[in-house]
Amino acid sequence: MSIDSESLDAVDGEDKTLIDSNDEGSIEKPELPKEPQQQDIKHNDNGKKHLDYEYPLKYTPISNRPVRKYKHRKFKSLFKPRQSYLDFERLMMGKNEFRGFFILFWVGLGFKTLITLYEFWKVNGSLISFEMISMVGEHGIDMLKSDLAMVLSTFTFVFFQKFIVYGIVPLKYASQLQHVIQAIWYLFYLVYCYTRPWGWIQKLYFVLHLTANLMKSYSYNSYNINLHYRLIRYHALQNQSLVDIHISNDLLTERDDLFLELTTEHGGFFPSNLTFTNFIDFQLVPSLVYEIKFPRTEKFRLWYFMERLCSGIIAATFLFLTIQHSVMPVFDKLPQQSFIDSFLELIIPFMICWLLMFFLLFDCITNFFAEITCFADRQFYSDWWNSPTYDAFARDWNKPVHQFLLRHCYQESMTNLMLSKQEAMLLTFFISSLVHELVVLMLGGKFRFYLFGMQMFQIPLIYISSLKMFKGYELAGNCFFWFGMYIGPPLMTVGYLREIYV
Repeated sequence: MSIDSESLDAVDGEDKTLIDSNDEGSIEKPELPKEPQQQDIKHNDNGKKHLDYEYPLKYTPISNRPVRKYKHRKFKSLFKPRQSYLDFERLMMGKNEFRGFFILFWVGLGFKTLITLYEFWKVNGSLISFEMISMVGEHGIDMLKSDLAMVLSTFTFVFFQKFIVYGIVPLKYASQLQHVIQAIWYLFYLVYCYTRPWGWIQKLYFVLHLTANLMKSYSYNSYNINLHYRLIRYHALQNQSLVDIHISNDLLTERDDLFLELTTEHGGFFPSNLTFTNFIDFQLVPSLVYEIKFPRTEKFRLWYFMERLCSGIIAATFLFLTIQHSVMPVFDKLPQQSFIDSFLELIIPFMICWLLMFFLLFDCITNFFAEITCFADRQFYSDWWNSPTYDAFARDWNKPVHQFLLRHCYQESMTNLMLSKQEAMLLTFFISSLVHELVVLMLGGKFRFYLFGMQMFQIPLIYISSLKMFKGYELAGNCFFWFGMYIGPPLMTVGYLREIYV
C-alpha cells in the first residue's frame, strides 16, 4: 500500500500541527457546543461576537503575557457519513446500471464452486479435503491466545497518555518516547511470531493484525500528543482573552476553533477522551486513524449486521474452496513443474482469490464492525477498478492504510524531519514496501525483496504516468493496470515459493 502523488501535492508541510489534505473528508464548522462554563458574549473592536469560556479542566494558565499570533491550521476530519460502493442497498436505491454484473459475478462464482466440488467428489469421494482445515486448526488456540495478549497489551498506551496528563511523562519528550516504546513492542511480537511453530496461515493473520494494531496505537498516541499542545494553546488564548479586552479577532477565532477541535463526541473536553472505553471503541472502529470524534449512524441495524455477516461467511467459504481446489494443488506440484507452468496455472485462481479477499475485508468485515460501533463513514475504498494509474489504485483500494500513510508518514516526515515533498514521498513508499516485505519474511523466513522491489517500482511508474505525453489515455492506463494485477501476484508468489521450498 502506498500514497498517491495527487494527495501529496495537496499538502503544505510547513506547519507542525496535525492536519490533513483530504478535502473529501473535510466537514463544515459546527456550532459551538453549549457548555455550563459558557459566560457572556464579548464584542471586539470589529463588532463581532465571541463566546468566553471558563477552563473546562483544571489546567494552570501558562502566563499573563500576550499570546503571539501564528498561522493556525484547523484540523480537518477524514470522515463523514458515506455508503460503501458495493453496498447492495446503495446499488439498488441508486438504480446503478451495473448492479446486474454484481449479481452475475456471485452467480458465476457459485456455479464454478459447485462444479469444482462435484469434480473433487468424483475423484476423492468427498466434497472437501481436511488438509487445509487441519492447517488452520493446528496451533490455532495458541495463536489466538497470543493474539489476545497482543491486543490487551495495546491498552498500556492509555496509561501512557494519562502519564502525560499528570506530568509523569514530560510532554516535550512524549513523542520520542512513544516511538521507542512502540518500536520495542512491535519487534518483540515479530520475534515472538517468528519463533513460534505456527503454520503460514496463523503467522499471516498474526502479523497483519499486529501491524494493524501498531498503526492504530501509533495514531492514537500521535493524535492525542498533538491535542495536548493544542490544549496548551487554547488555555493561553483563553487566559489572554480574560485579561486583554482588546484581543484581536483572529486570536478569538482561533480560540473558538480550538475549542471545537478539543470537544469530544459526547460534549466532553480533552483529555476526557483518554479512557479505556474510548480506546475499546477505537479498537472496534474500522479505521487505522484516530480522531476525537467520529461520525455515527443513528442506530444499530440488525438486518444490515446479519447481511454483512452472511456475506462474509459466503465470501470466506468461496475463498477457502478456491484456495483448496485451485491454489494448493499447484503449490504441491512446484518441485516437479517449471516456473512458467506454475505461473500460468495460478493466474486465474489468484485473481479470484484477490477479489474475494478484497470483498471479504473491505466490504464485509469492515462494515460488520462499522455497524457494531455505528461508524457512519463506510467508504473504505473507491472505484479502484477504474484506476488508470497505480497511484490512483493505491489511493482508492485501501483507504484506511492510505489515510494512515498520508497523515502519519508523509505529513509527519515533512513537519518533524523537515523533508521536501519528494523526499517524504520516497520515505513513505520505502516504509510501506519494507512492511510488506516484512510480512513475507515472517511467512517464509527469507529476505528476497521481490515484493519490496515491485512496490518501489511504483515510483517511476507514477512519474511516467504524470508526463504530458501519457495524459488523456485512461483506457490504455486501465488496461495496463489490470494486466499488472493479473501477472503480478502469481509471479511474486511462484518466485518466493520456489526460493523457499524448491
